[in-house]
Amino acid sequence: MTEHTKTPKSPPVVINFTKGNLNELPIPPQGQRATYHDAKIPGLQIRISSTGVKTFSVRRRTAGGIIERVTLGTYPVMTPEQARIKATEVNALIAKGESPAEKKRTDRAEMTFAKFWEEYQAKYSLIRKKPRTIEE
Repeated sequence: MTEHTKTPKSPPVVINFTKGNLNELPIPPQGQRATYHDAKIPGLQIRISSTGVKTFSVRRRTAGGIIERVTLGTYPVMTPEQARIKATEVNALIAKGESPAEKKRTDRAEMTFAKFWEEYQAKYSLIRKKPRTIEE
């Protein structure tokens, strides 16, 4: 029987998020992802995929003790300054006891106009209108 052991995690790499520093970050090997933490804002990190995509996110523990990651945007579309402002807003919500990730999930689950239209067509329009009207 083999014994399962956890490999120790290396300490997080903390850097000052500047455009110059972010441009110089190496791309990790295929199938891996590198994570760097900002020196100024708690929880702000940039994750770099093996394809070179750099994504800002905030990773914090909520009041319930659950670790959540909230994606902010991609670099260079979002600048380090914009990411810091957004991360400060997310941190404030978490400090209030709110869950920004849950809010995002709820917003995504709300009905879009396209979905509403499909439902309307199926429930009311198609069964109440003459076929000729529907074709028009």
